[in-house]
Amino acid sequence: MLRLHRGRRAVAGFFEEIPAAVVVITAFLLFMSAMVGGLRTYDQELSASNFASQANSFLQDLEGYKNLTHLGETGVFEAAKVTSLTVYNITYDFHPPFSYSVKVTDLSNYTNRYDVWLNSSSLPTNPASLKVGLVEESTTVSIWVPELTFDEYHVALLTVTIWE
Repeated sequence: MLRLHRGRRAVAGFFEEIPAAVVVITAFLLFMSAMVGGLRTYDQELSASNFASQANSFLQDLEGYKNLTHLGETGVFEAAKVTSLTVYNITYDFHPPFSYSVKVTDLSNYTNRYDVWLNSSSLPTNPASLKVGLVEESTTVSIWVPELTFDEYHVALLTVTIWE
């Protein structure tokens, strides 16, 4: 039979390593959960940033859209083209992968106004339920109105709202 002696020849037991292993495993699990949470947050912010850049790009493309501009001038729209603009034209020419709303609001003091509001689908009632989000971008443009005596230039606000 094995005799145990007191002193320097102590017996190391398995139960002394369990608390140390639990502490190490717990610290590792906390570290990994923090990493996963941080990467998920980073991914969400990156996709939101990309979606915002898509809205800005869509707005810039509309500023130079051939079916709106007067002689290809970026930001100068023809009145007749503004009133004849349809959702089908925009969707056919741009093929946006998101739902959108395009709004042209005439801000001038002239009696004739050229306001247009086009929606590819209805605006969501609860933006929190959207998969990616809702982004709105605006810029000022001019609307050229040819008249018999002189040309009119109306100041307008072009607003693009996209959601997915």
